[in-house]
Amino acid sequence: AVGLSGALIAGCRASGMARAMLAMAVAQALAALVEPHGFVLFFTAVYLALWLAAAFLFGRAARV
Repeated sequence: AVGLSGALIAGCRASGMARAMLAMAVAQALAALVEPHGFVLFFTAVYLALWLAAAFLFGRAARV
């Protein structure tokens, strides 16, 4: 829900998508606080890294 609404609000422009990916990273981190088990934390860290990498790349695309 966070990613879809962020993409719609951003109009799929790179600068807005970078913000949407950061919002997804925050939402993913908050979800880890609900179930802080080893297995869940590992996959949350993986997805958190992916959201942050996507935000970084969208940010770079916005500057080009």
